[in-house]
Amino acid sequence: MVYEVKCAECRFVCENKAISKKNWTAYRCNNRRSEFYKTTLNISIGGAEMDTITWIGCEFGERQDTK
Repeated sequence: MVYEVKCAECRFVCENKAISKKNWTAYRCNNRRSEFYKTTLNISIGGAEMDTITWIGCEFGERQDTK
C-alpha cells in the first residue's frame, strides 16, 4: 500500500498568485513528479472556489517540515 500525503500537508503546495483574488487564495501543486503538477488544489470538480485544500494527495507528496 502506498501512503499518500494529503495535499493540505504537502511541502509542494504553494500559492498561485496568478489566479488568486482579493478574498480567495488559490493553491497549486508545485511537484513536477505529481500527476497534480500545476493543478489548483482548492477548486471543486464543478469549479467552485474552496476555502481549504481538500484534494487527497499523491504518492509523490512530502510532508511539510514542522520544525
